[in-house]
Amino acid sequence: MKTYVKLILLLAIPLLLLIVWAFLSEDFSGGTLPARADFSALLPDTEARMADSLTTAEPQEKQVDTTAQRILFFGDSMVEGLMGRIAQRATAGSHDITSVVWYSSGTRQWADTDTLQHFINEVQPTYVLVCLGANQLFVRNLHEVDKEIERIVERLGGTPFVWISPPNWKDDTGINELIIKHVGPDRYFDSRHLSLARRNDHAHPTAAAAREWADTVCNWLSTTQPRHPISLPQPSQAAKGNRQNAKTVLLQPMQ
Repeated sequence: MKTYVKLILLLAIPLLLLIVWAFLSEDFSGGTLPARADFSALLPDTEARMADSLTTAEPQEKQVDTTAQRILFFGDSMVEGLMGRIAQRATAGSHDITSVVWYSSGTRQWADTDTLQHFINEVQPTYVLVCLGANQLFVRNLHEVDKEIERIVERLGGTPFVWISPPNWKDDTGINELIIKHVGPDRYFDSRHLSLARRNDHAHPTAAAAREWADTVCNWLSTTQPRHPISLPQPSQAAKGNRQNAKTVLLQPMQ
């Protein structure tokens, strides 16, 4: 064993001296040692390594999409009050828009029939607006509603969309929280905080209030707050009656 230890020491001492000699460049006994060895090529480039570890240098600022869209706007009777003004602003933004009003409908009708898929096939939308939930503000069977909202979102696939919440006139039993759960806050326009004048039924906004509601929705969609913002500008005075790119479909309640 002692022989092995001596042998290891004999090999280690010259190696240690070689390392010291390679890294030091001070004068010694009047002479100058060779310049220290450059081992940097053998080491990873720190700056390059740091750059590679970053997925993006700086997150790019979200931009409002100004390209022309094919918009599908569907939902319950609340769509009827919104669609005129939204159609005006969609036309001002060079979009085509198809509005589908299904009176007295809720998430069940849109989730459990082929109606939504029919209009998706027909319109081939690049953007979708949903306004559903007004007829379900006070339902207790939220488990079924939860599944229905999930199926609607799945059917929309990867198409950008925003769900416009019902304009609550009283506190709901939980449908808005279910909507947020499935779509996220950046695909959800919260109408609950709006103070809207109501018709005699105390539920539907008046024509003037619905117009105000629609403008608030469009203004929000034209900012960088939603996940997929689009341009819905104010129409010029001359173009306010122009809805040449707008189509409306009215569906009666299911029997």
